[in-house]
Amino acid sequence: MKVTLRFFISLCLLALPAITNAQDKFERQIFVRTGVDLSRFALPISHDFGLTGAEVSLDGEVKFHFFPILELGYNKVKNHTNLHKYDLHGNYLRFGLNYNMTNYKHRLDRNLFFVGARYAISNYSHEATEINFANNWGALQTSLPTTNLSNQWFEAVIGLRAEMIKNLYMGFTIRVKKMIFKPDYGNYMPFWIPGYGDPTKSIAFGLSYSIFYAIPIKNPKLDFEK
Repeated sequence: MKVTLRFFISLCLLALPAITNAQDKFERQIFVRTGVDLSRFALPISHDFGLTGAEVSLDGEVKFHFFPILELGYNKVKNHTNLHKYDLHGNYLRFGLNYNMTNYKHRLDRNLFFVGARYAISNYSHEATEINFANNWGALQTSLPTTNLSNQWFEAVIGLRAEMIKNLYMGFTIRVKKMIFKPDYGNYMPFWIPGYGDPTKSIAFGLSYSIFYAIPIKNPKLDFEK
């Protein structure tokens, strides 16, 4: 944990000179960038308990180098076996800020190599039905009722956005997540926390790989147009 926090603190310190020296010497293009996390579609392959999900994002530059971002997603678990039927579904929201560490070369440059932070909250419910027990005295079937839960956590992130063709971007985000609030799980712990992952871990890691489309709102005037 200490090594991880020290790593991200070092990244933020490296960004400070760029923040101090950054000067907006030219008019910037104003745009909104929407994204879809492609890595969410691989969840059923990478997990063996029936996990699916989706995630979208929205960001834009409101001040030189600074990009507020909003990320919305959901997860669903459907784990049905001979021993039980377990179902979970819920949504999550992350909001925060990315700081672009690259130097802009021209007015339309929107590539990012960034560090940032997120605050996240997840609301979800789960239930377990047709839980089967068997022993020398016979068989028993029971169930656990639907329970509504909520978790909150903080994320430190680093990532890249690169323009592949005009207005179309690909990029990744590496996340280190620190749980700051979790409820009393009661009779049974959830299989998964939407947006966070393994509920048994106070620190979790994540990787997102996304495709983005930038919607121009205001284009700058070029030198020969002024």
